[in-house]
Amino acid sequence: MNTNNDFGSLIKKEFPKSSENIFKGFIGQSSEGIALINEEGLIVECNEAMLHIYEVEKENIIGKHIWDFEPQFFIHEKQKKEFINKVYKIQKEYLKNIKDQKPETLETEIVTKTKVKYINLLIFPILTENACFVGRIINDITEKKEKEIELRNYKNRLELLVEERTGELKLSEEKFRLLFEKSHDPILIIDGYNFVECNESAVHMLGFKSKEDIFKIHPSQISPQHQPDGRLSYEKAQELMDLTYKEGFKRFEWIHINTKGHEIVMDISLTKIPYKGRQMIFTVWRDITKQKQYEKSLKASEKQFSTLFEQAADGILVGIKDGEIVEANESICNLTGYSKDELIGKNIKILFTKDILTKKPLRYDLVKKGETVISDRELVRKDGSIIHTEMNTKILDDGRMQALFRDVTKRKHIERALIESEEKYRNIFYSSPLGIFHYDVNGIITDCNENFVKIIGSNKTALVGLNMITQLKDKKLVKCVKDSLSKGEAYYEDLYQSVTANKRNYVRVLFNGIRDKQNQIISGLGIVEDITERKHAEELLKRSEEKISNIYHSSKDIIMIINSDAKIININQAIEKQLGYSVDSVINKSPKVIIGEKDWKSIEERIQQLLNGKKIAPREFKMISKDGKEILFEGNSKLINYEGERAILSIIRNITERKQLEQRIFDVMIETEEKERQRLASDIHDEVGPLLSSLKMYIEMINEKSGKEEFIKGKLQDLIKETIVNIREVSNDLSPNLLTNYGLISAIKSFIKTQKEIIKIDLNTNINNERFGIKIETVFYRILKELINNTIKHANASKVTIKMEYTDQKLILDYRDNGIGMNPKILTSCKTKGLGLNNIDNRVKTIDGKYEIITDKNKGFQFILTKEIQKK
Repeated sequence: MNTNNDFGSLIKKEFPKSSENIFKGFIGQSSEGIALINEEGLIVECNEAMLHIYEVEKENIIGKHIWDFEPQFFIHEKQKKEFINKVYKIQKEYLKNIKDQKPETLETEIVTKTKVKYINLLIFPILTENACFVGRIINDITEKKEKEIELRNYKNRLELLVEERTGELKLSEEKFRLLFEKSHDPILIIDGYNFVECNESAVHMLGFKSKEDIFKIHPSQISPQHQPDGRLSYEKAQELMDLTYKEGFKRFEWIHINTKGHEIVMDISLTKIPYKGRQMIFTVWRDITKQKQYEKSLKASEKQFSTLFEQAADGILVGIKDGEIVEANESICNLTGYSKDELIGKNIKILFTKDILTKKPLRYDLVKKGETVISDRELVRKDGSIIHTEMNTKILDDGRMQALFRDVTKRKHIERALIESEEKYRNIFYSSPLGIFHYDVNGIITDCNENFVKIIGSNKTALVGLNMITQLKDKKLVKCVKDSLSKGEAYYEDLYQSVTANKRNYVRVLFNGIRDKQNQIISGLGIVEDITERKHAEELLKRSEEKISNIYHSSKDIIMIINSDAKIININQAIEKQLGYSVDSVINKSPKVIIGEKDWKSIEERIQQLLNGKKIAPREFKMISKDGKEILFEGNSKLINYEGERAILSIIRNITERKQLEQRIFDVMIETEEKERQRLASDIHDEVGPLLSSLKMYIEMINEKSGKEEFIKGKLQDLIKETIVNIREVSNDLSPNLLTNYGLISAIKSFIKTQKEIIKIDLNTNINNERFGIKIETVFYRILKELINNTIKHANASKVTIKMEYTDQKLILDYRDNGIGMNPKILTSCKTKGLGLNNIDNRVKTIDGKYEIITDKNKGFQFILTKEIQKK
């Protein structure tokens, strides 16, 4: 067993003296805990930092096995015998294979004498020529971990706070809407430079019939052409709105005109606000027409100021600079308790407390600009008592400032009493289409309108005096009443059974607490709406939607809706029956996932055409089932409006059975046609041919000496020869023996020879004696003959080029002429009106081939036919 001294001896042996000192100095000064463990698991060295972390003395560490030392610091959860044994095995295995080990890092918790600590432990092998050790570097990361935990807890609290604030924001928005609608002052919202929202007060003041009459008009349209300063209303309005968007707030006076042509002087404030995701202007108007008229008459009487100054009932002060008093009348002395000598030379600030001046500073800046500043102020008398005054300040012609004070203490008392009374009744509108009721702080109904009576189905006598908290049976409704009186608002929507009448209907109620100036709830206001018809309509709508959904999902055809991003946003359950996909697996994905790769490009083009407003015809294409099979479908699509957005509705029908039936019909038609041709050819060859041959033989036996008979004989022989040749040609045309016996290329070459006198035809092919089945060869041969006949009849061409190839398991016919071509737009109609293109189309379908026509006016004609042939 190695001891500490053994380790020191080993160090001296392995390292020179200087290296030993450096090593010991390094581990001694390190802020990280360092320990060395020998191959037997004994701790042979450690530094002071490790002793500090574990809070132990060095003699309690050196010479101990690491598996005896560590468990005493395990946290409670790890003190189990099974865990300690597991750690022991891991440590023994590490020491046993120390030469093959790599550095490892782990984080864990330990329990010392004073606290639970978090440590970061680095374990690594130390290999020398004579011995091996395990090095351990321990970092105390307790503070870091605690901060992480604290940060995590803070994050959780922050998320909870955000959730609470979000709820408060929603309530705030509803309050804003209520204040907006119920405000006596006109309130309007400007988007850009036009009005987009307003309250009823604005409609009433301007004399319009409805809000909609104000929307989308410029402020200058309800203003005179020029404002009092001579500027055009339009230009000045634009400037003020631009400044508001830039600076955030503007307040000014403005002249508006109502629908009767009367001018209204407004005190207008503009405030930039975020609204509906945009920056808009929130504007509040205050009618100061009467105030302005007062100012105008006041200016007219300024010449009499010197005479009336002393006789004025209102207190008047005249000041200079920043409020130095230079004149005072008798009324102001009586109002303040100061003598003139005590006031003159003093600053007007002596009449106000510091708190009042902080909350409502004297606006010398506005006065010096020529504005008349009117404000309610609490004035401090010489004896310290407070009186309420209305202070009217303006600048005189000589540059001095005049402040007029009026004692409004009695008026304030009256206004306070009036406010308390109005708080009870101001929001109760008897003409409102909604039911409205008022209740006190105990939940007792004190007043209501007729519509409330109708909705509840009772009478006003029975309702007024009803205690909603104690007499209502609906606990949810009682809670709403209590919440409105404690929290300020509540909302109820449900089926309500009246307690004062035999009536049961759906209602929704908005409860709002009414507050006084001290923000204390003094009563409540309820707005009620009968929503029975809406509920019934919702139920009918729900049933209708269920019926439509049943039809939608029971359809055998796939019904798919694609949005403007070419993503599937809805699809019925037929997708599962037809292709095996679940509905969820294709939602929000491109249709490309279920459409064959060869057809996708054309389908993608059709989607874009539909989104651009073009109508398209139904189209056949292949879709890929979940198990990889290609299935033929026919799709019919159109552009629709889906949930307010453009979308494409596609009805997709499986036409596999229909195609199989059509194929069988085409096969029977072609087979019947070929059999009929063969029968007719056989009859002509076997019956008419021998007869004509016999006729020729008998005529030759005539041995007349007359020269005339010889001439007739010769003519008959020529006619008979020509008839035989023609019959053979027709027979071969109806049932080409070369095609049956020698294959496609031989039959084509033979036919080309018969046309060489009419038009030049070049044939290029890589096919020799290969055969492709009589059905396919017959279709290719008939189509080629049809094309050549069309060229001769219609194309006015001088040359035909034919390329017949078999490449990559595809049989390809490439036919071209240098004729007059045709307009591609009329090509579709040609398929049904002539040129044999309809016959060609039907023949191609019988072999499940594909063809393409490339042509244009005066640019020739090209036809490419392709058939995949998997030859064995």
